[in-house]
Amino acid sequence: DHWRLTEDGGLEFDGDGWLQNEEGLYLNTDGTTSTEPIPGLTIGAKGIETGLLNILHGGTSGRSYDGFTDRQKIDAQNLMRSAGLNSYLRGEDPIEDRYWDRNIPLFQKISADNLAMAGFDDLHRQLNSRIEPITTTRIDPVVNDLPEQTVNQVIESRARELGISTQALEAVVEKESSGRAFASDGRMIIRFEAHVFDRETDGEFSDHFTYDATQPWLKQAYRKSLEDDFELIHNDNQSDEWDAFEFAQGLNPEAAAFSISMGMGQVMGFNHRLSGFNSARQMFDSFSRSAANQVAGMVNFMQSTGAHQYLRGFPTTSDFQEFGRIYNGTGQPANYGSQVQQLFSNRIDYSFLSSLYRYFRRRD
Repeated sequence: DHWRLTEDGGLEFDGDGWLQNEEGLYLNTDGTTSTEPIPGLTIGAKGIETGLLNILHGGTSGRSYDGFTDRQKIDAQNLMRSAGLNSYLRGEDPIEDRYWDRNIPLFQKISADNLAMAGFDDLHRQLNSRIEPITTTRIDPVVNDLPEQTVNQVIESRARELGISTQALEAVVEKESSGRAFASDGRMIIRFEAHVFDRETDGEFSDHFTYDATQPWLKQAYRKSLEDDFELIHNDNQSDEWDAFEFAQGLNPEAAAFSISMGMGQVMGFNHRLSGFNSARQMFDSFSRSAANQVAGMVNFMQSTGAHQYLRGFPTTSDFQEFGRIYNGTGQPANYGSQVQQLFSNRIDYSFLSSLYRYFRRRD
């Protein structure tokens, strides 16, 4: 009952949260191994998700679930889904109240590629020096401009790669950016998230930013001087978003890049690895050059998280909600999903489907 560290660079699930190597020995924080898990010493924890969190974040032993951030929990949950593990909710909180089904086939695996794209490409060398150094692959960063194409051509070709309809990808793009890659002044469409910047800087500049305590994506404002009044950030005006972003860049450039959603797909900077980039700044520079790069990074993110699977075929209401939870976060997945669903429905030619239905009815 453990997460097994495999030679090809993956983590294989076998029932519980403790970490073993290929020889079946438990790996301990002091570099030793043991035939049984030793609480407080063996890397991981008894719970499935808590164990994975301990493995991913420093190779710790028995660190409590409450000791990890929501972002870390979401990343771990996405990796577990990538391995085929199923979960269900026992309450209203989509993160804290998620439980994992133990009645599933064992040996489900988080691949080395998915670990690398989530930012854990050095995990195995850190945890087990006895295993030969592992080379992992990741999605190639989109650092060079893609061939010149119209936005519609890019969306069509990328949707085909995902195995979803063009209408589904268009609906997400319209929801996120109204189909815009750049504003009238030529700068990329962004949204600066003050609560993310506050989190990424551990509140160091909290006197300069404010937001709603219970719904932090609302009522966001900033001030450059402590003597100034707070100015709202989100006014459907890109100049306000850029002013706040550039001010944050002057305080902490890396955290600022983590804290904006970018381009047509409005992918957050902190998701740069899942989008195929080595840094948030690299993603920013690439997205700033072309709409094609923006769509490519958006598709990388959807593939990395598995969100695209919920847009295949003719998605149901619950499919759109699950897509929203993965792609947009846990804040308001039902509202987000319903908006994407409506935009998708607006693009579907239901007259054709109706004719097809009548045709098969005549054959019955």
